[in-house]
Amino acid sequence: MRKILGAALALVCIWFATPALADLDPCRNLFDGVWQSGIYSTTTGVYSSAENRVSNKNMIAVQPDTKYVASGDGVNAIRWLFYDSNKAFIRAVSGNQTITTPNGTKYINFYIAADYTVETAPRFQIEQGDTATEYVPYNPLCATCNGTVVNYVS
Repeated sequence: MRKILGAALALVCIWFATPALADLDPCRNLFDGVWQSGIYSTTTGVYSSAENRVSNKNMIAVQPDTKYVASGDGVNAIRWLFYDSNKAFIRAVSGNQTITTPNGTKYINFYIAADYTVETAPRFQIEQGDTATEYVPYNPLCATCNGTVVNYVS
């Protein structure tokens, strides 16, 4: 069974490595849509509760030295936090819709410094690149190739 899944994953990775086919990528939204009330400290990267602020609950795997863009309401109030492969805090940046992950980054967190609750949190998308595209819901059936979400496993 593992050999079959491995072969299928390899074929799907090849599929989405093909530029013409990659535009069809249903996995471009890296944010799973799970919000929590609170923020992450921009000096320590540690989560703390806060009323009328929302943050992602689950760390998002990314690649170092790579551009990512956020889209959705509240994007101008976003705070990005970068972590290494051991989930140790690297640093934070504020207010940029597009960022380039620092060298050594393996995970990101973010929060929106605007008045939202979990119930009123915006539809939000984070994707690789520097141009926001049309929103697609997060797809939990997506898999990774070399740490980058690039394919779809059905």
